[in-house]
Amino acid sequence: VLSAIERILDVSLEVQNLPSAPGDVRDTFADTSAARRELQFAPSTTVEEGLRNEAKWVSGALETGGGDNPD
Repeated sequence: VLSAIERILDVSLEVQNLPSAPGDVRDTFADTSAARRELQFAPSTTVEEGLRNEAKWVSGALETGGGDNPD
């Protein structure tokens, strides 16, 4: 994800590995198979596409001073 963010924003990120904060989730077992099975859910946006969309939205919100989704 960090590499994708660097590509999208054309920046170099400096990663700092810090101790966990209270409430941080150490492990996750996220699984969309039930949604896929029960709701016929199939993601159509890749992680990189989603990050690009988010970067575009944030850039627009910063320029206009608003936070409403332009779509």
